[in-house]
Amino acid sequence: MGAVTPPPVERLTTSALSPVTSTGERLRTTVPDWLQADAWFCGPAAFGDALGEHLVAYGLAPGNFHSELSKMRWMLYCL
Repeated sequence: MGAVTPPPVERLTTSALSPVTSTGERLRTTVPDWLQADAWFCGPAAFGDALGEHLVAYGLAPGNFHSELSKMRWMLYCL
């Protein structure tokens, strides 16, 4: 057997998205039968997209990842 290439999220080490790896790993190791489950995510778009890609790369059916994504908006208030 050849070497397994980790999904793109696994290769991130210093990126702001690196928490996705620990979140995905935690879900995969603590939820029994996670491959047969539906995963729901609500939150920042970049994190949700990366988490969905991570879980699908490990075998979750793409149709089993559901998300409601938002964009972070910065507002500057001047008094």
